[in-house]
Amino acid sequence: MADLEQRFLSSRPLTPLLYLRYIDDIFIIWTHGKEALEEFHHDFNNFHPTINLSLVQSTQEIHFLDTTVLINDGHINTTLYRKPTDRYSYLHASSFHPDHTTRSIVYSQALRYNRICSNPSDRDKHLQDLYQAFLQLQYPPAEVKKQIDRARRVPRSHLLQDRPNKENNRTPLAVTFSPQLKPLQRIIKDLQPILKDDPTLSQILGERPVLAYRQPPNLKRILTNNHIPHNRTTNPGTYPCNKARCQLFPHIYSGDTITGPNNISHTIRGSFTCTSTNVIYAIMCQQCPSAMYIGQTGQSLRKRINGHKSDVKNYNIHKPVGEHFNLSGHAITDMRVAILKQKNFKSRLQRETAELEFICKLDTINLGLNRDWEWLSHYARINNASHDLKTWSVLSGDLMYKGKMEEDVKLQRENEKLKVKADAAPEISHLISVSEFSCHCCYDILVNPTTLNCGHSFCRHCLALWWVSSKKNECPECREKWEGFPKVNILLRDAIEKLFPDAIEQRKEDIHQNSDVAHSLAAFQKHGNDQISAPPNVRRINPRGGGFFSGVLTALTCVAVVLLGYHWSSREYEDDLLVHKPVAKWTPEEVILWLEQLGPWASLYRDRFLLERVNGRLLLTITDEDFTKTPYHIENSSHRKAIIMELERVKTLGVKPPQNLWEYKDLKDPTWKQWREFIVKYSFLPYQLIAEFAWDWLEIHYWTSRFIIVNAMLLSVLELFSFWRLWSRRELKTIPQRMWSHFWKVSSQGLFVAIFWPLIPQFVCNCLFYWALYFNPIINIDLVVKEVRRLETQVL
Repeated sequence: MADLEQRFLSSRPLTPLLYLRYIDDIFIIWTHGKEALEEFHHDFNNFHPTINLSLVQSTQEIHFLDTTVLINDGHINTTLYRKPTDRYSYLHASSFHPDHTTRSIVYSQALRYNRICSNPSDRDKHLQDLYQAFLQLQYPPAEVKKQIDRARRVPRSHLLQDRPNKENNRTPLAVTFSPQLKPLQRIIKDLQPILKDDPTLSQILGERPVLAYRQPPNLKRILTNNHIPHNRTTNPGTYPCNKARCQLFPHIYSGDTITGPNNISHTIRGSFTCTSTNVIYAIMCQQCPSAMYIGQTGQSLRKRINGHKSDVKNYNIHKPVGEHFNLSGHAITDMRVAILKQKNFKSRLQRETAELEFICKLDTINLGLNRDWEWLSHYARINNASHDLKTWSVLSGDLMYKGKMEEDVKLQRENEKLKVKADAAPEISHLISVSEFSCHCCYDILVNPTTLNCGHSFCRHCLALWWVSSKKNECPECREKWEGFPKVNILLRDAIEKLFPDAIEQRKEDIHQNSDVAHSLAAFQKHGNDQISAPPNVRRINPRGGGFFSGVLTALTCVAVVLLGYHWSSREYEDDLLVHKPVAKWTPEEVILWLEQLGPWASLYRDRFLLERVNGRLLLTITDEDFTKTPYHIENSSHRKAIIMELERVKTLGVKPPQNLWEYKDLKDPTWKQWREFIVKYSFLPYQLIAEFAWDWLEIHYWTSRFIIVNAMLLSVLELFSFWRLWSRRELKTIPQRMWSHFWKVSSQGLFVAIFWPLIPQFVCNCLFYWALYFNPIINIDLVVKEVRRLETQVL
């Protein structure tokens, strides 16, 4: 077409100002009038008999491919053109493709809009339509907007320039796409320094390999076949499979008759291809008619011949085929291959017996290339036997009889083994095949079959891989949600292991070598442990804790909580605690109570204060000098200093400062400064706040303070485990959302408690307080043990 239009344009007196063509669409700018244009069109159609172009002309606007060209105020503008039948038929977001594919579709389309539209407002209008179209296809709105904004930032002048293709010397690493291969790109990047430091690999690979995905099998490939089928006629012979990547095509001998080195002919009965399996084949040389090799294979003919071709290319002269085609004047292109026989051979021995028949018939030991059977020739010489067809037939019969005897013995042993194991009929293995117990995920035999509520069964590791990739509790086949946590079908598992022990062992070895499967199983089991809440009477006793000891400890804690709550609720002076009574209203007895709480040494001065009837008002007027005189006469300077310091605190607060946990709990009116300090530490350092509080009262309440400190340490460990879990799952970005959710949860609970607090009896409040104080550490110890076990499971 290019040569044709060049010859036509060069012959015309009037030519277009601009001439562009894409396949069969032509765009021109004509400046010589309408009549000259029609004449140009008429002559173009008559220039060649096969050309028939239709003419669409306009002085305002015209459509060309996906572009509309307009003339406004003497300037040429372009905008997007969409056919009326266009329905935005892009790839759906749920399609089984890598994430970068869906992202690049949005970006490339937005980039096309930016390149075509010369008016920014017109471009933005079309981009908004594109945005809505991708939302209809279930694309994430944030990702669509991000890619469109990214394309909008590219200057249009840069898009209209021709850019040369960049040379890329990176080695492609082609793998079948799977969602589980997302970390593969990161792994390649992390291992690149190792490959770069290696002198050999650095020369082979060069730069970091580029990861390329090939399309996995889908319904279209399974249900349809795009390959041209080979000639499946009744004509006997060997024919190509017509597959695009098959390299055996030039070596196929399609004749129906093979003539051996001894000039004996064999007629081929049957039509075969290079994909045929369980065959006896012949390799011939076009240069040497007597050079023939007879072989057998249980694989496809193509795979076996590729092995022979490898011997030739690698100069493996120890093999007869490799030696012959490396002789002078020979090449691998002289090789021809044909299938002699195909049968449902049940063992290698049966194939070798059939192979020997053809070797004897065509005499490829003495005259051909079958050196592997020279022991038969040696056997014949020892027994003074001639190398004729009769001798080879006898040897073949002996070998066939021996093979039949071995097959009978083997079959008898298998039948006896089945009788002992399964108490079933000897023919059971022939009636049931492995395909009847295949998993619908991996299409292999079921290993640890797990049956869901819908009735479908899958390998447990396949179900774990599905759950890890989808995070959905639903059947991979029918998408029905399962209830609870799936368990292994023990009856089905035992039946499969008894019927096919070898296949199960091989599958288990392959599974154990796959680290991704192990991690998926551990994560799946961890999810199950979180979901399952077994009743106490059927729960298995934990060797590391729980059971009888945990039950006794729980019961004792409950009794202790009730007794403590009753004891501190029944105190007669609870309403008269000095922590909330102004010091000016203290009675002499309350002053003595305050003095005695300073320590055992204060009892030495009890009678002196009681004799003088010192009340709260009088206590506020006493100075350091008064304590050295009569009637107080406190000679010990340390005692006097301690009383003065405590008295100063009382004067500052106006009430008695709390000296133990119970008084601190009963303190009802904290100051705004205390509230401010409490809220800051509660919001950002809650466990430090708990530990500081307990540390201040360590000497007063030994065990209680240590309970609180240990609990703060356990809570800190649990927080570290939570952070580790989020980091390992790459969910750190969810921390703000989790904190916001936790904030609303705590706020709602606090509001609920604040509303119903006046209605709750004091005894119940005290019980809840002491329960949280003494039992929370026990609960947190159990949680820490569980987290440690989960961490060990993930590491293993």
